[in-house]
Amino acid sequence: MSARSTAPAVRTSGDDLRVLENLVGARIESAERIGAGRNSRVYRVRSGKEQYAAKFYFRATADGRDRLQVEFSALQFLWQRGLRPIAQPLRADPTHQVALYGYVDGLPVEATRASFTDV
Repeated sequence: MSARSTAPAVRTSGDDLRVLENLVGARIESAERIGAGRNSRVYRVRSGKEQYAAKFYFRATADGRDRLQVEFSALQFLWQRGLRPIAQPLRADPTHQVALYGYVDGLPVEATRASFTDV
């Protein structure tokens, strides 16, 4: 059995780690990049017994929309109305364009396999 490392097992920059620790309010034990999106960076974050999904958004779109604000507020709207098959929106940091969501374990959705009924 090996001794537990005191350094977090992260695969992200030091700046991102500090932002995540501020959002979570605790030490981050691991942050692993998941997904392969081109318009954001998404991490599976572990802190203690908790798991989160953290999404770093690229800045506003060409038409001026704020991706973070649009997605986070839409998920808040749905969550507040009882829809639960979505990630729970927890906190957002508009300054750093990052949001923290409840982590939902599962497999990526393949767009070519999703049907109207699935949506």
